[in-house]
Amino acid sequence: MFVFRDKIYIEEIDSTNSYLKSLNAVDGTLLYTFNQTKGRGRENREWLNFKDKDLALSVLFVPQYPVENFLWHIAVFSLSLIDMLKEEGVENGWIKWPNDVYVGDGKIAGVLAESVWNGGVMEKLIVGIGININSDRDDLSAIDKKTTSVYIETNKFLSLNSFAERYVEKLERYFGVFFSDGGKKEIRKRWIDNNKLLGKRVEWIVCDKKYIGTIVDIDDDGYPALDDGVETRRVISGDIFLI
Repeated sequence: MFVFRDKIYIEEIDSTNSYLKSLNAVDGTLLYTFNQTKGRGRENREWLNFKDKDLALSVLFVPQYPVENFLWHIAVFSLSLIDMLKEEGVENGWIKWPNDVYVGDGKIAGVLAESVWNGGVMEKLIVGIGININSDRDDLSAIDKKTTSVYIETNKFLSLNSFAERYVEKLERYFGVFFSDGGKKEIRKRWIDNNKLLGKRVEWIVCDKKYIGTIVDIDDDGYPALDDGVETRRVISGDIFLI
């Protein structure tokens, strides 16, 4: 059984990830807020949270084990949300590689993993998620991409405290699986079952280059293989879009 060692609520904060990165905290510290003012996504992209409407939550890990990549930690955050969405009657949630959760064609959450290294040793791994819960269409119109929220999908305002408590329980359950014998294989299987990549035509953009092809495999580390008709390329960074 996995249980977070410390759970901290802060009324307002610039970034839950940044705060945990600077905090001298124990392994398994969880921090959350409903008012994050300077959220970030991958490649320093802005992530908007609307005050007292959405959830920002991060966890600090002090690895006692080898960490080749962060994808399976990210997968735990995504799978926990997929379960939450299903409990609210939202059945068409899916995971977009590597770190987003969508409902239909609208993004509902993003996960960001960051690390702190010292002399080639990872001292900290921080994984955070921003989830659109009660934000409405007027709120999300400020974002230049197709986005959605639990409220938009269900027409129900949810208790943020209750949602956060339930989400933390999901995280603990999934991390319990993750840290068990054979747990990474189980997380990988569930992650693959909840993404739309295998067998799909995609556009992959990396380092200002664009490749179009079909995802033919996802390896044990979670990296897709894209067949563009010329060769099969291992996708380890960049952005993938379904076409």
